[in-house]
Amino acid sequence: MTKNDRSSVFESSGDFLDSYAENGVGIVHLKDKVFEVVADLELKGALFEKIRLAGEDSAVKALLS
Repeated sequence: MTKNDRSSVFESSGDFLDSYAENGVGIVHLKDKVFEVVADLELKGALFEKIRLAGEDSAVKALLS
């Protein structure tokens, strides 16, 4: 998948995280609420959902956060 091809379900941009795949590496970039992820079940759920989606995406061979 190229950088310009954003058809993957894993790839998205939001208030507290961005996720994308580049050259086989899935990247989850946590933004402003890094420390709140530990305490907030909704944010934690969103992060773990991205990790699950990365595992299902054939373009993602490794994951960085």
